[in-house]
Amino acid sequence: MRLLKARVVGFQSFADSGELSFGSGINLLVGQNNAGKSALLRALQVDMANDRHRTPEGWLDAALPWPYTDFLFEVSGEELKTATLERGQGTIIPVLYNAVGGAVPYAETFLEKSDIRVRIQRRAGTPFAASYPSHGQFHYPSGTSQMGVHLYSSDGKLKLEQHNNGEDTIPDVLAQIWQTRMFYFSAERLSFGRTNIAYVHRLDQTASNLAAVLNTLAGDKG
Repeated sequence: MRLLKARVVGFQSFADSGELSFGSGINLLVGQNNAGKSALLRALQVDMANDRHRTPEGWLDAALPWPYTDFLFEVSGEELKTATLERGQGTIIPVLYNAVGGAVPYAETFLEKSDIRVRIQRRAGTPFAASYPSHGQFHYPSGTSQMGVHLYSSDGKLKLEQHNNGEDTIPDVLAQIWQTRMFYFSAERLSFGRTNIAYVHRLDQTASNLAAVLNTLAGDKG
């Protein structure tokens, strides 16, 4: 998965960040204090806080819109398949109702792609959401019958079968992948030291479980 673009609206210091583009490799965010560098990173987290943008003219929660972030992700079919296996839930992939060759072959071809682009909107406190179909592989005319393919795990193997409704759970799968890939480290609040013994793979954003992570890395399953 790769984040191609993001836009933050109504969150902390951002009334509207405008559309930000990210290149491959390392991207640097540079600016003076209180320019919004940390706020941007917080807005990219899956569990974005409902911390609304305030001004002297508008500061009461009841009068402020909920903040949201727009994402443009690029993901591969292999990543979608791996995430489906890992999450233990099926994935519903929208397909053309009259796809040539049938729904399942259409989905098989789709899952061979390495550059699937999905535009996601996430409001504070709500799941990832997208227009139908989220993968944007075809235009859905209003009033047309919807169809999907159910990708699911059976005894550790992935299977596909036709699914006759308009569900689209690709945004849920992307949320899971992003949760795994996105790490925000709060460098200004270091609190590492003693910690409970635990078998953990992921560093807490305040590094409070650093000792446990190092212990895990030093173990036989590091």
